[in-house]
Amino acid sequence: MPGEPARLASDPTAGGAATARTAGRWLRGILVAAAALLTAAQGVRTVRLADQLPSFVDEMVNTQAAVSFFRSGNYTSTTIPGVFPPAISSGVLATWPSALPFLLGTGTLFEARLCLGAWWWLTGTALVFAFLRRRGVAPSLAAALAGLVWAALFLVPYTAGHLHNLGELGGAIFLGWGAFLLPGRPFLGGLLLGASVWGCKLIYLPAALALAVGVVLPAANEASALPRRERCLRLAAGLAVPLVALLAWITVGFSVQHTLAWCSQWLAFVLHGGSGVADRPAGSLVERLLTLEWPTYSTTFRVRLLALTFGPAAGVALVLAGTRLRPAPPLRPALVALAATLCLHGAWYFLYSPFMYLHHMQPAMLVGFGLWGCLGAQVVVPLLRRRGALRALALGLLLVALGHAAATVLAGPILSAAPSYARLSREPRV
Repeated sequence: MPGEPARLASDPTAGGAATARTAGRWLRGILVAAAALLTAAQGVRTVRLADQLPSFVDEMVNTQAAVSFFRSGNYTSTTIPGVFPPAISSGVLATWPSALPFLLGTGTLFEARLCLGAWWWLTGTALVFAFLRRRGVAPSLAAALAGLVWAALFLVPYTAGHLHNLGELGGAIFLGWGAFLLPGRPFLGGLLLGASVWGCKLIYLPAALALAVGVVLPAANEASALPRRERCLRLAAGLAVPLVALLAWITVGFSVQHTLAWCSQWLAFVLHGGSGVADRPAGSLVERLLTLEWPTYSTTFRVRLLALTFGPAAGVALVLAGTRLRPAPPLRPALVALAATLCLHGAWYFLYSPFMYLHHMQPAMLVGFGLWGCLGAQVVVPLLRRRGALRALALGLLLVALGHAAATVLAGPILSAAPSYARLSREPRV
């Protein structure tokens, strides 16, 4: 502009302000580019996985059940018949996106997987974005970090199982949204915790109760305007609504006898459906580690499993023992309870789980991933107030995004040359 030199000469601070604005625009541009690259790379990876993943019987059962729910109101399959049989352990809130292509009449299993990937990407990255914005992180940086977190999520063993229509990731995302809303809106937070348990995966019940500790204990009430009793009542009501809705659906749609039968089947499933509660597997820990699925895991899988399950307990202890990074009092009870729950889940897996299947451990690993993320935010977010640290983080994110995009492109074609099993599957059959 013609008058710009004179303005800068008369106002020495104007140059610094203009430079700061220019630097801010560059930083936002870098962060937006990093977010776009991470999103595009993960999109390509999701399409490739959706095409290449082989058949899996649980996927067929869950997809059949989702389609059946929309067509008849009954969540069932040909392999596990009945009225909302509890043995179909992934609930309709976790599997419903897979039914959309088949309800249109021209869908394939490939398209069902894409619907699942898109929905859980959207809700998962939105959760991270909202969490970071609440902590004062700028929108562009929050978007880039949300993309990075979603890419890092695939380091958790078998995260791609959500494309197989398993309910673990969906349940974890519902759990995360419940935890996010719980401090200010106990009813809505409890409702989402209940949806995680009764609408996605029953195995999230201990984690949901652990998060509820953050509302019940006195330390959590310091930052709330609601009396403790009212918060507890709202939380309990929210937790109960999904279960009451499910029982009411079965009662109205079928009969009271079917509802009573469901309760009996649910109890039998909890005690005898592979939990090891009533039928503890034989063999010592050493024998189990040598004979079950554990020996088939790679060393990196084992390290990640242990770090995500038992590691958060050490992380929480270190954070609480410090002074600078110690979280606010309302968060401490929930962090401790969650870390203890993960350790108990790990003990169940190694001592009681009949088969030690990897996806039986995934709920704990996903919660552990989220817990590590919360602890990491305690360290990273305060550093973002320093401009040098922010620039370094932005450049680092851009380099990571470029590397991730390059690795995704070099991994091979997006779709296989020959029609894959997923692209050929026109109807979910077992």
